[in-house]
Amino acid sequence: MEFDLTLFPNAKAMVDKLHQLNTHAIISVWPSIGIESPMYKDKMNQGLLYAPLGWGNFRYVDAYNPMAMDVYCKYLYDNIYSLGFDGWWHDSTEPDVMNALKKESHLYEMKRMQPNYLGSFTRYLNPYVSVMLDKSYQKWREQGNQKRACILTRSAFAGLQRDACITWTGDIGASWEIYQAQIKAGLNYCYSGLPWWTFDVGGFVIGSYEGVFTYGAKDPAFQELYTRMFQFCTFCQIFRTQGSDAPREIWEIPQYKNVLVKFDNFRYRLMPYI
Repeated sequence: MEFDLTLFPNAKAMVDKLHQLNTHAIISVWPSIGIESPMYKDKMNQGLLYAPLGWGNFRYVDAYNPMAMDVYCKYLYDNIYSLGFDGWWHDSTEPDVMNALKKESHLYEMKRMQPNYLGSFTRYLNPYVSVMLDKSYQKWREQGNQKRACILTRSAFAGLQRDACITWTGDIGASWEIYQAQIKAGLNYCYSGLPWWTFDVGGFVIGSYEGVFTYGAKDPAFQELYTRMFQFCTFCQIFRTQGSDAPREIWEIPQYKNVLVKFDNFRYRLMPYI
């Protein structure tokens, strides 16, 4: 919950400059605490974290414990939000304890964890994200400003629409079958009463996580898939083109540049409606 001063010597000035350019900025945070961090040594090592270490040598916050969330939110707002950021990107809100690559193995590892503040994870697994983000949103309102709340989250639970949350479908791979699944997922998500939904255009990774394009972003077959996903996302509530292993800029896909520019402009025309 702090900036590396060698890379970001003046984070507030950076955010102020972005605002001058008419740009909003949110920042990614995880419900996980490094065991060498000041936050851990302050209070978080007093029974407010789960014992198992996560894949990054950190421990996860017990979101069900009011004291744990009080400390967590204090660091969030004193160290980060106070610099002028416009929202949160709450990542790994499942939480992603073991970095398991399959849903079944993730659930298995989660349910083996020690009890949380309310009880066992066999009973209290899915609401984890709701409890964490509800507290984060309440803290937002306690700041006393009138800025519109905005929280991006990798997971969701019934009722999160009250906490100004946007959800995307997480780290998907790239294939036509996965693209088809996004359409179904979005419809079902919104039918459940949660209005803000999106997905990673082109997939978060293109050759793993069941993605099939092992020749990279220059593969014409991948570029066609990217373009079709781009077109669909034009009409989604939130437009998001994001990935870890391939450039996503329009000029990187010259074969479909005219189509992408057309739909990019169309998106901006639709913004007042959306």
